[in-house]
Amino acid sequence: IYGLPLQTLESFRMSVNFCLHNKVPIVKAWPLMLLRGTPLDSITVREKYKLRERAINASEDIDRVQVNIPHVVESSTFSEKDWRKMSSIASLLAQTEGDHPSEI
Repeated sequence: IYGLPLQTLESFRMSVNFCLHNKVPIVKAWPLMLLRGTPLDSITVREKYKLRERAINASEDIDRVQVNIPHVVESSTFSEKDWRKMSSIASLLAQTEGDHPSEI
């Protein structure tokens, strides 16, 4: 999952590379969505980590997201630009499933 509290672009990349270096055959990544009623959905958590959600439009052409459903796209530790880079990594993983590169 990318977009987690305290996650950074670099920590996400390191997690993916850990899997790739250890030859995990299939690595998938999906964006964080705050499900109502779950611990991450609380006001306290949202404020503490400055979680910002935004619905992604179909015209944005971002792979691996649910269109028109809010995703966490920014926090205190990553920008929306970083989130888009994480999304690109997730897309690359999907495109190379079964034959992942050795590093991202």
